[in-house]
Parts: sequence; structure tokens; C-alpha cells
Amino acid sequence: MLEAVNDWTESIDEGAQVDVIYLDYAKAFDRVPHDILLGKLVDANLNPNLIKWIRSYLSNRTFSVKVNNESFTPKHAQCGVPQGAVLSPILFGIFVNEIPSILPSGIR
Repeated sequence: MLEAVNDWTESIDEGAQVDVIYLDYAKAFDRVPHDILLGKLVDANLNPNLIKWIRSYLSNRTFSVKVNNESFTPKHAQCGVPQGAVLSPILFGIFVNEIPSILPSGIR
């Protein structure tokens, strides 16, 4: 964050235009498609046994909703990484890692 503010300040001091785009990652962990994530793990040349373990870790997960005292039937989670798990931020980081590389040149 400090690096970004420094870049913005320097650009403004030089009279350049500064445009900032914020990305809202709310609920982002819930929306990670398993097939795309696993493909990125393959592209990263992870050990096939590790990928198999992660595939198993993400498979057959369910979630349920409770409102007040009423619980609803569990549903199958077709995408997303488990919230609260130590591995989830790492998997999400791998999933979004290519964003800077697909931006046009000159954009940081």
C-alpha cells in the first residue's frame, strides 16, 4: 500500500494523471472455480500427487445455512476454497496471481 501511495504521489508531483481501480474481493473465496484453479496448479508444475490431494480436498464439500434457529439442507459446494483454512489464501493467491501479467503495459 505504501508503494502504491508513493507511486501516486510521485506521478501527481510530475503532473501526470493518476487513475486508481479498486477490486472488490468480497466473497471472492466463494467463487474460485475448482477446474480453473487445478489447471493453474498443473501449469505451475506442482507435484501431481499434491494436485491430486488438493483436488480431493476441494471435492465433495458441502455447506449449510442457518437463519435464527432454522437450519437448511446442506448443499454441494461447486466452487470456492474453504474459508478459515490455512491453505485457502495460498490457493486464492495462485488463482489471482496472473492478474498483473494480463494488464496492459504501463499499468501497475
